[in-house]
Amino acid sequence: PDLHQKGIDYINNHAGWTDQFIYNNWSPYEHKVSFRLYHEGFPVYNENVQTTIDIIWGEEGIYQYDRPYFELKKSRRLEHLTSEAYLPPGDIVIEKLLEQVEPKDLQALRIGYKFNQDSQKSIISLEPRWFYLYGENWLSISFDDQGGEKRGLE
Repeated sequence: PDLHQKGIDYINNHAGWTDQFIYNNWSPYEHKVSFRLYHEGFPVYNENVQTTIDIIWGEEGIYQYDRPYFELKKSRRLEHLTSEAYLPPGDIVIEKLLEQVEPKDLQALRIGYKFNQDSQKSIISLEPRWFYLYGENWLSISFDDQGGEKRGLE
């Protein structure tokens, strides 16, 4: 079987689907397959916390298996910010992004959740954000420095 199916079979055999994970990418040269954590239909990202299941195959089986050490669906400390979150429309996001990056290097743009964890209070929050794929990294776009009018209902 291909890397995708081998990865799915391995995770199935080791009770690894602790939350919703969806195929993310694969590298045939590294013999690697990756599945990203999703919550409520959107991908979850963080630069410092593992939000993917990554499997690298060696010649005789699994060479490396990395996965998150938390479960969102079992966390009693999961707070959602979705009801209070405001995301600007796509045209404004693209306009700001094109001021910051080379358009030819921009590979994708999507809405997702930024995984935040307050280790002192053991609270996990998922903050809706716009993310863009630049090189091999998903980066978030911050609009904290912008003023202007609030759109939508109060």
